[in-house]
Amino acid sequence: EAERERIMREAEDAANRAERLAAVEVRLKEITQKNMEQDKLRAQWQARMIGARQKLNNLLQSFRQADTTYQELATRASFTLLPGQGEQRDDALALMKRLEPQIDATINEINVKIPQEARRAGIPPGWLRGL
Repeated sequence: EAERERIMREAEDAANRAERLAAVEVRLKEITQKNMEQDKLRAQWQARMIGARQKLNNLLQSFRQADTTYQELATRASFTLLPGQGEQRDDALALMKRLEPQIDATINEINVKIPQEARRAGIPPGWLRGL
């Protein structure tokens, strides 16, 4: 009789262990899924910030090139310019004037717009730091 009770107790313990293990596995799957979703969301926000910074770098590089061209030609007397260099100087100045508002808008996007949208979406600020 005692042997039978022991066997039943062991079977019950094994069933309880199996049930707890199944619950733990379900919870682990939930946590893993949540982490994957969070990682995906983090990657999206970081990609947005990195993209904006890359856009700013490209705009600044274009601005610097136009500025260099303009400075080289603007410091010369107009009678020393070769044919077409006056137009190059004017084109460089026009390009710089077109790039300035784009640069300002991109800086605003990096410093204000993206962080505000992230804050409203409940994104931790650390996700966007140091990018």
